[in-house]
Amino acid sequence: MAALVAVAALQSFRLFCTVVSRIPPTALMPKAPRVSGILLMFVGILGCDALTSFFVAPVAFLSWFAGPPRSSFLITLNWVFYAAQVLGILESFSVRDAAVRSARSFQQSLHKSLQSTGSTPRHLETIDHPGVSFQFLLSAIVGWFWVPKDVEVIADIPYVSSQQIVDFGCTDDKSRAWLTLDVVRRKKDFWNRPVLVYVHGGAWAYGDKQKRIMPTCYHFASNENWLCKDLQVVRTSSFLTFNLHDMVVDVKRVIAWAKKNAHVHGGDPSFIAIAGGSAGAHLVSIAALTQNWAEFQPGFESADTSVQACYPIYPPVGHVRTNQFWKSWFMQKIVRISDAEYKQKYGKSVEDWCDPANLLALMSVTERRGVTFDTLARVHHVRDFVQDLNQGNAVGVGYLELPETHHAFDVAFSPRTQYVNWAAASALNQVYKLKNAGQ
Repeated sequence: MAALVAVAALQSFRLFCTVVSRIPPTALMPKAPRVSGILLMFVGILGCDALTSFFVAPVAFLSWFAGPPRSSFLITLNWVFYAAQVLGILESFSVRDAAVRSARSFQQSLHKSLQSTGSTPRHLETIDHPGVSFQFLLSAIVGWFWVPKDVEVIADIPYVSSQQIVDFGCTDDKSRAWLTLDVVRRKKDFWNRPVLVYVHGGAWAYGDKQKRIMPTCYHFASNENWLCKDLQVVRTSSFLTFNLHDMVVDVKRVIAWAKKNAHVHGGDPSFIAIAGGSAGAHLVSIAALTQNWAEFQPGFESADTSVQACYPIYPPVGHVRTNQFWKSWFMQKIVRISDAEYKQKYGKSVEDWCDPANLLALMSVTERRGVTFDTLARVHHVRDFVQDLNQGNAVGVGYLELPETHHAFDVAFSPRTQYVNWAAASALNQVYKLKNAGQ
């Protein structure tokens, strides 16, 4: 009886979170949509990703046969909740269809960009719907706690020299950890594989490389056989003078480090892709659009920091131009360097690069009204960013937009997270194949 009550309570909580997470932030708190968006983000994670009814439904099943049922109502209630979660899994097939369309659209964009440069692209490969394997279902069931058995993590590898660690003032183990990365790879058959550098999110001030990146890195390492490197870029808690410029420099350091050392861990140093979520997506977008800029490479100006692909997930772009409150907070708390000081040192304005949108000459942010569930990375800003990337660059651009999806949806394994990573991997694998074909 106690087991059934506990199961019913957990199922009720999860179903409640799932339903509430579908409420648009502007409907919940019209005068404070950003606040309600953050609250609904956590509710969505609890309802859709972190907890799973597949753990508790078997408990109800076993309790049913363990003895005479004492409450048919509780048993019925548990199975109703179980059926609701199964419907949620079936609903994820709409995400799968969107992922396939995105992968095919990127394929067309990539080949169109090759044709514009006078290159003859290879024959288009057929992109089919991703299969639903036992591991796929198991990872979706286990959710937050899923760890692929064929993957290993080599933790806390320094990406700077011993002398640089001393120069940065890292005198204890905790501060040294800020200058490290983890390598995530298959335990077998990982030699000369493409490299994905992943930057965690956390509002440029919080987060940890081992807690915020596992679904993406595990997917690329286990399912796609990529070599993943996730790095720690947030040092503000230990370094009060640390700013956005230094964070971009750190990303560049890791790119340069990967080009020199990826082969030691089984990676292909000639193919480096970068990815990140939220603040991490913002940083990798800047890094991808400022390849080999000397101002972001102090002490390693001659190093090649170009990348072959970039995979930003819900990047906060366009806010500096359109939101004065955001701009004031961002400049004071994250950028932390005056425009006059930066111009004197580097000859350009901070605003020229602190927002990835400003790095595109054709960028023209427009305010569009409509329902948005992610109030931290506004979807209309991202749409404009993608549109101008398509217009101003001879590169393939892919875009996948998910309905009723909150910020940080991918912090745990779920069918939605799996399909998004599949679409990204499909796109990046196409780039890698074209690179190996000399295109």
